[in-house]
Amino acid sequence: MLRGSDDGDRGIGVTSVDAGSTAAVLAEVNAAHGTGWTLVRRLDGGAQSGAHLVRDDSGGQAVLKWSTRTAWAPQVLRAAPVIARMRQRGWPTPAWLAVGTTRAGWPYQVQEFVAGEPVRRLGPAEVRLLLALVDSHAGLDPDPGRDWSWYVRAEVFDGHDGFRDRVRDSGPDGARVVRTYLELCEPYRDLPLPTGDLVHGDLGTQNVLVADGVITGVVDVEALGSGTRAIDLAGLLRQGWVDGADPEALARLRHAAEAVAGPGVLAVCTAATVFGMLDWLLARAPDEVAHCAAAALRLAADLRRSG
Repeated sequence: MLRGSDDGDRGIGVTSVDAGSTAAVLAEVNAAHGTGWTLVRRLDGGAQSGAHLVRDDSGGQAVLKWSTRTAWAPQVLRAAPVIARMRQRGWPTPAWLAVGTTRAGWPYQVQEFVAGEPVRRLGPAEVRLLLALVDSHAGLDPDPGRDWSWYVRAEVFDGHDGFRDRVRDSGPDGARVVRTYLELCEPYRDLPLPTGDLVHGDLGTQNVLVADGVITGVVDVEALGSGTRAIDLAGLLRQGWVDGADPEALARLRHAAEAVAGPGVLAVCTAATVFGMLDWLLARAPDEVAHCAAAALRLAADLRRSG
């Protein structure tokens, strides 16, 4: 769950919204784009306003996503042409059919509906599928102006965006995690992180849709940018340790991530995703912090052995 400070899904302080608000947003979408979408239902998932199934007069389906966070609007608008270019290069993310902001400045996008269910676990078969996806990100370099490699280094070593320091100051569990990861990463302080790959920014299993063993869509992609694909692999590895994934799958993920740019780069990327996860939990699910901090410490010990 490594995210930038302007990520609308993180959105600390963003309030949830009701169906009436979504219907009002959809009315503005239809007026702006000359469309006739109607609201069907809210889809599973989504930390804030979520994703909503909509239908047009012919029965065609799409997905409406929107946020009350006006500061997220430039990010959504920036992402739209980048996503279009990546789709032209074969990246399996749904097409954006409409994108813009409401009169209140709330960003929205209507996406192509794709069949499939989120990856439910990190077993060997699922890891093979996800590794093939991340391998396809090599060299895509979708948006050098949004440099995830720079961001990761700045968060770990400089406390950029405050995730690290908020976790450290949250209590004994957070302080121990930060101390452990800073000790792990210190030998790599001067190690440059490569760039030039596509980075999703939150490539958890919940954001990869699969049908019949094939990836049908990568979703929640507004934060995509350039960087090292080790960032997304670190996020998957962190999720696997928190969820108690299959040990064989975890080992394969770790070795694949180290093969991208070495154990030092993986250590720094993992520290950033751990700090982001715990910061998010402190604001939204504080009862889960102790469990996730313990898993993060076990992961750090494993990375120390592998390094």
